[in-house]
Amino acid sequence: MVLLQPQSFQGLIFSQLVQKAGTFGWMKEDMPQHLKRDAKTGGLYSRLAIPADVRHLFDRSTFKRRWGSLGLREVEPEHHQLIAQWKAEIAAARQQLRQEASPLSLKERSRRAVEHRSNGIPLPTIISDKEAETLVSRWFHIAAKAQERHDQMLLAEHGLDSPECADALEIAQIDLASLKYHEEAGGRQTSLHKATDRCLAAEGYAISRNDRKGTPYRIIHSFIYEASIELLQLRIARLSGRKQSPTSTFQPAPEEPCLHSVKPVSRTSKAKEITFSQFIDLWRETKSKELRASTMKAYIPAIDLAVEVFGNNTPVADITLQKCQQWFELCLQVPANAKKFYPTMSILAAIEAGKNDGRAKRARETLEGQVKNLIALFNFAIESGFINENPAAKLSSKAYKNQLPAQAEKRRRFDISELNALLRSELFSAFSTRKHLKNRNIEDAWLTLLGLFSGARLGELCQLHVSDFFTEEGRHGFRITQDLEKGQTLKNANSKRRVPIHPDLIKVGFLDYVERTKRSGSEHLFPLINKNNDPKDAASKRFRYTLSKLNLNDSRARLNFHGLRHTLNYYSWKAGDAIVPRDSIDRILGWSKDQMADRYGGEVAFRKLHDDLSKFKYPGVSLDHLYQSDETGFTG
Repeated sequence: MVLLQPQSFQGLIFSQLVQKAGTFGWMKEDMPQHLKRDAKTGGLYSRLAIPADVRHLFDRSTFKRRWGSLGLREVEPEHHQLIAQWKAEIAAARQQLRQEASPLSLKERSRRAVEHRSNGIPLPTIISDKEAETLVSRWFHIAAKAQERHDQMLLAEHGLDSPECADALEIAQIDLASLKYHEEAGGRQTSLHKATDRCLAAEGYAISRNDRKGTPYRIIHSFIYEASIELLQLRIARLSGRKQSPTSTFQPAPEEPCLHSVKPVSRTSKAKEITFSQFIDLWRETKSKELRASTMKAYIPAIDLAVEVFGNNTPVADITLQKCQQWFELCLQVPANAKKFYPTMSILAAIEAGKNDGRAKRARETLEGQVKNLIALFNFAIESGFINENPAAKLSSKAYKNQLPAQAEKRRRFDISELNALLRSELFSAFSTRKHLKNRNIEDAWLTLLGLFSGARLGELCQLHVSDFFTEEGRHGFRITQDLEKGQTLKNANSKRRVPIHPDLIKVGFLDYVERTKRSGSEHLFPLINKNNDPKDAASKRFRYTLSKLNLNDSRARLNFHGLRHTLNYYSWKAGDAIVPRDSIDRILGWSKDQMADRYGGEVAFRKLHDDLSKFKYPGVSLDHLYQSDETGFTG
């Protein structure tokens, strides 16, 4: 870590200064060509784009090397040597192409790509594992041969013990670890999607956006993942000087494309054979294995209205844009919380009742979600081979979006007066009693405090187990992770993190609550909340009820539990980087990958996050009234 000497910037790390310098225009570096500075870390890296005509020989689009904490003067000589080396490799690859065959011009390649997209073979709607493996085997051996050629050139020019080979080995190891991590975390792998597209394009298939959501594409994608792992393992073995295993999972495949012989399914005939209600049953059966219960629940309003508009017995192929327009017009008229106010009525009857009662209509965000869900339903129909075009696709156009109500004011943060009102509300009266367990109010109170001082999402907190809490070097924290057996899920890969517990929470007895909950035999940190089918929804409703009793839940206020997350983000930013560095808050909130842990190790990273958060205080907010004596079960 580089510390600055000037008094006005004392304590700021170099990356933070660079970020400020870029913001205010204080510092403009005269950087050599192809040398860049990372906006987040402040580190330097070299980058050179690989021309399109030889890109397939390198199986990547750019050369890139990071220089760690080295300064510009140290990096510049090595940078020029590295760029010269990369350009030499590109020139050698072009020479190799000239010897093998004359490469196509970029214009000709683009023309053929456009022709391929319009005239390519459509991807079959059904594919077996054997057919997919055969297709990927052909791609694997072509890629392996190109990769081996590139590595041999590198070894012949620089030798096995050279820094260049060491860098290439390190990159391959990082790529392998990253590939496995993102696959386990369920993150989107752009490189794998590109490899899958290249594999199918080489076989003559025209890939559409809808194809990428279908089962055949996913099967091929899974084999591409295995093949990519094996390619990286082969490269690591080659660059390490180890003997490579002669056997491979992917045996040489026949030259003829394996999928062309699959008889295409007649979409029109299939669509005529299935009614809308049968299609919805099939969708539920398929998607229930892929989507969360909360996501499936979000589709219900769109499906219920579609059943009333389209009819259960209508063939899927007979549903037209006109029918979808009728659905859209009725969707605009459905009152908010229709199922709550009119649980026994049909949607059409609820629309009339809502008009008579003067009920408010649904918000723009809700309507946009329903339109997306209807479009997604028909995309599934295309994937399944029931229809060729999506009849609801035009509902996402600007003409229809202009008919939606105006965008409501976004949910906002709490101000200091609202925080004090919340912390002194009836919700925290449970702190003055001995009913620390089997008391729903005390669970809601701790949930609120934990959200305020950790910034974690409501769903992340509701799914916490007592086993997620840990102590490291005298510092306390909890893990937000994915464990499907425990019902724990993540919003994205960055959401997996370790969150420090603020000292103010410890002072009011939070660790005591965790220990008592653990001794009670409960696995969940909030056992009463988790008795609900949807703990997050139940906790959110109870929190909004608390706000309504304080007159903080009207349409003007736009406050909810997520506002606690915005509150921590805002006041930590307002305190300044000298108190809480921005990158620490980003990691605590799960907005960026913990690069510090990658660089220094998890222990140092968590210690820094804990110490940074511990320095933060909400201005004008005190928890003194929550401190209790030992006899109540809360230590202060």
